[in-house]
Amino acid sequence: MAETSVPVSAVLDWLKRTDRETAAGLIAGCDLDDGDSDETIAVAGLDWSDAGTPVALVLRDGRRLPVRRLAAKAHLVDSRPGAPLAAALNADRPPVDPAETEMRKVLRRAGIDADGLRSAAARRAVAVLAWKLERGRVPSGEERQAAYMALIAGDDALARRGKLMFHRLAEMCHQQNLPVPEDCHWRLARLARTIGDLREAVAVSDILNDRDRVKGDLCRKLLATTRCAALIDLWEVNAQPDLVSEAENAFKAAWAIGPREEELDALRGRLNRALDRAGIDRRR
Repeated sequence: MAETSVPVSAVLDWLKRTDRETAAGLIAGCDLDDGDSDETIAVAGLDWSDAGTPVALVLRDGRRLPVRRLAAKAHLVDSRPGAPLAAALNADRPPVDPAETEMRKVLRRAGIDADGLRSAAARRAVAVLAWKLERGRVPSGEERQAAYMALIAGDDALARRGKLMFHRLAEMCHQQNLPVPEDCHWRLARLARTIGDLREAVAVSDILNDRDRVKGDLCRKLLATTRCAALIDLWEVNAQPDLVSEAENAFKAAWAIGPREEELDALRGRLNRALDRAGIDRRR
């Protein structure tokens, strides 16, 4: 039997315009794919707050799963004839915007699920980056920032795709004998760390020491803090003391640039704990 998968984020948006009785009848009988488990979970219904907003999925086994805990990648799978839940959502959609349709095509070509992005603005920002990369054009700094924020705010699949896109941007600049935008390096490092590619994050951030290629203080500071955090992450995995020493050097580079802010203070606390656990005298 054919299955139709509907993003939970789309269902929650649809619930704002749907009465409880209709919603309960359409959702009960679906299965939840939380995006992490290998198996789906049967859904029996919904729990609502006194204010009339859905607060939890009621599972067939009696458990309640708060909707706020569902990741962006969670879907409801409808295996019933005609997929009534998906049909109801489709009927509720406004007329198709040609620009939106084209934007989704650009995202699809880039290997990105448009519904995994959190807003229309996020979809537009990532589509602009993908469209310019298709045409061999370097996005502006504002366009790079908007796309990066949209990609890193999503799940690991989006962050992984974002890393590939910024890597492609760097390669494209090399092929066209153009300078790679300085911010491209720290965005690559942070995206790599986000998805757990720690050694790649460290390797990319090594460009911190090349002042001919990275001159701006902000970019150097972001590379340094990312390098420090990734090295501590690696040390927590394999306990090599030299990684903590390298992390300390990266932190000192960031600290020297300033200004002192909350993120840097939190990183200093984490580094100090690592130095103590590694038996390294931080007063040296």
